[in-house]
Amino acid sequence: MKVTGSLSAETEVCVPVSEAWDIYGSGKVVGVVVPKLFKQIDVVSGDGSPGTILEVTFHPGGPPTYQEIIHTVDNEKMVKEIDIYKGGFLDLGFNLFGSVGIS
Repeated sequence: MKVTGSLSAETEVCVPVSEAWDIYGSGKVVGVVVPKLFKQIDVVSGDGSPGTILEVTFHPGGPPTYQEIIHTVDNEKMVKEIDIYKGGFLDLGFNLFGSVGIS
């Protein structure tokens, strides 16, 4: 049996778009968002540029831990493209998860 669908989320922040992108696009989001949404985010390899691998761990009772790889960081379009390639939503049956932007 094949199941299809999608999952998305939006978060409203009360700061100018340029400030939100400065935090999210640079990787500073780890220090700002981690305590609220995640137990921790560890850099497995890389420096935040394309090719960087992160391991994301949620608080107990949250989704499973996953690893993501950053493919693109486009500061002009304010888009960061990622793929989860291990764990997380993939363990729940999804076969693709990625692409995050600020607007």
